[in-house]
Amino acid sequence: MPPKASKSKDAPAERPILGRFSSHLKIGIVGLPNVGKSTLFNTLTKLAIPAENFPFCTIEPNEARINVPDERFEWLCQLFKPKSENRSFSSLASWPCWPRNMIADNVCLDGVSSIKNGVNAQVSAFLEIHDIAGLVRGAHQGQGLGNNFLSHIRAVDGIFHVLRAFEDPDIIHVDDTVDPVRDLEVISEELRLKDIEFMERKVEDIEKSMKRSNDKQLKLEHECCEKAPVSERYLGFMYTVYPRSAQRSGDETGMRYFKLVKAWLVDGKDVRLGDWKAADVEILNTFQLLTAKPVVYLVNMNERDYQRKKNKYLPKIHAWVQEHGGEPIIPFSCALERNLADLPEDEAAKYCEENKVQSALTKIIKTGFSAINLIYFFTAGPDEVKCWQIRRQTKAPQAAGAIHTDFERGFICAEVIPCS
Repeated sequence: MPPKASKSKDAPAERPILGRFSSHLKIGIVGLPNVGKSTLFNTLTKLAIPAENFPFCTIEPNEARINVPDERFEWLCQLFKPKSENRSFSSLASWPCWPRNMIADNVCLDGVSSIKNGVNAQVSAFLEIHDIAGLVRGAHQGQGLGNNFLSHIRAVDGIFHVLRAFEDPDIIHVDDTVDPVRDLEVISEELRLKDIEFMERKVEDIEKSMKRSNDKQLKLEHECCEKAPVSERYLGFMYTVYPRSAQRSGDETGMRYFKLVKAWLVDGKDVRLGDWKAADVEILNTFQLLTAKPVVYLVNMNERDYQRKKNKYLPKIHAWVQEHGGEPIIPFSCALERNLADLPEDEAAKYCEENKVQSALTKIIKTGFSAINLIYFFTAGPDEVKCWQIRRQTKAPQAAGAIHTDFERGFICAEVIPCS
């Protein structure tokens, strides 16, 4: 029998999450050209894609999956010592780092892979990362192949926004001078303008459709909504003022949603920063808006500034981010990470100890994983230690279904054991 419900007060309801409800989510590395995006991708994935000193070195996005470091997972592997065995995988989830455009000797073209010499039955959580080409001012109008690059951002679920906070005359900047706050505004504005353009196209399509409608009441409600002040133009507005339209799925309801979201964007606000209701989020998630995606800001500094934890641009970046949602900021140094990656593990550890510095890669990976609302739980035994990825707010029966659909169908209760 399932346990009796606790008599304690219910926990406060979590805010509904914007974005796809899936356990297979991905995050894209975004920023201006020549800010360190491809170098960061290489250090995270241990790959060697081209990272040159000129704009648009990257055109098509590079993709890879990387392990999410977790001491608890390592401890479980040491405790149970799962045996190695020959087996096939129906997905790429168990690969520590998988470049998606690479075909190796042990990979079938249908995506099913097997290991010839056996594989250790240790499956960690993973983060899928896309290295996306640099955006420039005017990208929403097609500047610098901007439309292609913005479509690549639309395909991911979160954003690593890389900022250049170092000066180097040997590394070109598309605007000639280093100013990360200006760069922040350029990228944010391009994403917002692209969302506004998307909404305008949708409104135009629906207006054409509405002209063929003879429903006078719906047209009257539409006119009233158009006259509402911007302060009242939030998505839940229709539920209290126009219940008839809210309960009807059709052009008028869609029209109102598109116009209300457009008004929010024109006000200079990103969609992810709105206090949306659950019904609003359900509709917003169908739009796949660029400004609805969570953002982690990665500030790329030179090695000296990173070591002494001081940088003249950092306070201005913090101030800007606090005014625009207060999302995570992680200072790091591509130069340092590249140097550490070239050293043997013991020498890299010695270098960090001597210089009192620490790699930021683990923090970047974990923060990105959390930002796109992924979590995981462990199953452990002598045959396998595995992390099962699920989206935050997944219910226990569906979490059990991630292991096997029979567990979800026959679900009774979940016994949760803290790893600590």
